[in-house]
Amino acid sequence: MKKLKNMKPLELRAYHIFKNKLGHRDARTIIEYIETKPEKQFREKSNEFAAKKDIVRIDGETNLLKKEDNQLRKAIDDLSVEVINRLAETKTEIIKWSLVFWVGTVSAMIAIVKIFVNK
Repeated sequence: MKKLKNMKPLELRAYHIFKNKLGHRDARTIIEYIETKPEKQFREKSNEFAAKKDIVRIDGETNLLKKEDNQLRKAIDDLSVEVINRLAETKTEIIKWSLVFWVGTVSAMIAIVKIFVNK
């Protein structure tokens, strides 16, 4: 416990207030508690603070995740281009076979009409 002459002005004022109400012994106990409380809280919470090594580790993991993210985005872009190309090819094939079907159907209809007209 600090001696009275080593106390900060606020601590000294609080000590005198408590001393007048509670007595010397209890006042010193309260001031001692007030002095140690922040240190105790700091020690209890210190495991929640990030150390420099934690920040470096997290930075490394973040960089790795960014690299993987970029690789995935590139793979998705490549697959998108491939899907678009295949859809274009499929569209062309559908149009081609649709034309063949309609030409065949119209030719068959013309042939059937000629057969019935010539009879």
